[in-house]
Amino acid sequence: MKRILSLLSTIAAIFAFTACEDVPEPYVLNTTGTTSTLLNETFASSLGKFNSKSASGTLQWKNDYSSAVITGYQDFDGNGVKENQAGETYLVSPAVHLEDVDSAYVSFSQAINYEKQTIAEDHKLLISSDYANDVTTATWTEIPISFNGVGGSFTFVEQEVQIPESYIGKTVYLALKHTAHDSYSSTWEVKNFRVQRGVAGEQQPDEPSVIEGEATGTGTLEDPFNCVAAINYINSLGSDVESSENVYIKGKVVSITEQYGTQYGNATFYISDDGTTANQFQVYRALYLGNTKYSSGTLLKVGDDVIVCGKVVNFRGNTPETVTGKAYLYSLNGETSPSDNPGNDDNTSGNDDNTSTVEGNTITFSAMGYDNAQDLNDKAIKVGDATLVFSKGEGSTTPKYYNAGTAMRMYGGNTLTISSDKTIKNVTIVYGEDYNGNSYYPTAENSVVSVGTYDYNDHIWTLNATSGVLTRNAQTGHFRIVSITIDY
Repeated sequence: MKRILSLLSTIAAIFAFTACEDVPEPYVLNTTGTTSTLLNETFASSLGKFNSKSASGTLQWKNDYSSAVITGYQDFDGNGVKENQAGETYLVSPAVHLEDVDSAYVSFSQAINYEKQTIAEDHKLLISSDYANDVTTATWTEIPISFNGVGGSFTFVEQEVQIPESYIGKTVYLALKHTAHDSYSSTWEVKNFRVQRGVAGEQQPDEPSVIEGEATGTGTLEDPFNCVAAINYINSLGSDVESSENVYIKGKVVSITEQYGTQYGNATFYISDDGTTANQFQVYRALYLGNTKYSSGTLLKVGDDVIVCGKVVNFRGNTPETVTGKAYLYSLNGETSPSDNPGNDDNTSGNDDNTSTVEGNTITFSAMGYDNAQDLNDKAIKVGDATLVFSKGEGSTTPKYYNAGTAMRMYGGNTLTISSDKTIKNVTIVYGEDYNGNSYYPTAENSVVSVGTYDYNDHIWTLNATSGVLTRNAQTGHFRIVSITIDY
């Protein structure tokens, strides 16, 4: 992630408004001085500028469930049976500059599950001053960490450890090293990884951090914060401090964690100034246009230009975001009131009837506006010239959409029927990633297609027909279908 810049401890923020429609005096940051935060990576939506490096084996750290995750126990060969795989895998930080600090410490939250016997040997925090893109040739020093409260669940436990004095004054790299064995492996999840000036366990001064990038705007309707300015402002509030007034923030939608739907009426999504993940800001459970719960109207899609209005908070001191229930989508591509036509220009969720419609040849289920756990049994989904129908079939559970994994779930006995007036050449299906050793994609043992052939490596179904049926014939587990693309 971006290296944190320095700033003066004096910050002026003058506000003279009591509602979103009022106009405050400009917010001012003085960016000289010293910041306490040297590295901050939440792993909320990606590994950031951390890199997964293997010393042995083929295992990789990945981003899942808003954390950095690694496991050596999963279905590696696609036969529907989980197995262990050995490997030593490092998650390496970007360079951390300690040249001008007197002391520094590392903090992060970790959860470890399924550990059998060698927890301290299998999970290490390391530091190096000579790392050069090869973990096997670098000189690593272990920084001992605590394992109290971890090992048998996915409960996160906070960790703070001091960086050895011998590394102060140098450019260093931190690494999380995971070891998996042939006969067993843990699952290790890490989030909110930070490096800060000072001593572990001591209360640090409230010094706001400033991220790289041009900060513009004063937080008013006439002059909204861009994402860089918004993050800088929120960082100045201190840990878990909620803004006293509402602010406006503009940006482009980067990704959608929870789409607007009628069950909860809000959405969670990321925005940034340029539509990339750089300096992205989380809009957390924001209400819909008009500061109301969503009932119908245009849905979000990646690339949309939005303005949000509401209170903001520096959650746990490391996650700038809007406050749940106290922020809303002020405008969507210039529109400030809900449209009469549910769905967006590309996707129409059609939650009020049995039909959903998508323009083009690809459907991404997280963009459809489905409610969490929404039952889609026997509901037609129009994708361009094709029709998709998920059905219960001979199973006991109906197919549903879930926010967890942002995917359609096909359970044992469920079917997916795809049909068109045209001849369908290929259907490419993207599935959710493995998690905790569970896989959510078809194999030759747990599925069958009625026509054509299915490539279980690339998950391309070759039909050369006007219709076909994919069936999950295994009675346990489920598929998680993230998106489907149809080619003619």
